[in-house]
Amino acid sequence: MAVKNPEAWVRNVERLYRANDAAGVSALYAENAITIFGSRGTPARRGPRPSCRVFNSLREYEITRTFRAATGDIIVSETTASYIKKSDGKRYSDSGSTSMG
Repeated sequence: MAVKNPEAWVRNVERLYRANDAAGVSALYAENAITIFGSRGTPARRGPRPSCRVFNSLREYEITRTFRAATGDIIVSETTASYIKKSDGKRYSDSGSTSMG
């Protein structure tokens, strides 16, 4: 089912990630949701939610998520992130588009 306001949904996702709220992020996705980042699709039902892994493995996680488009039950957003990996102490930056549906 499509969300009523996809732009507000993306802003809420950004807010939850900035707050490191893994439970809040996970609650946004239906059990059969698939998140596509680049060419890789990740079903929500497989293993721990991605948000839990993110918040447990990173420090100083900063994210900006920008709404780009929506149709039916698909929402496309652009994400930029900066963080320090706990495993090696190095700072990384990522960017990309994410399709959720």
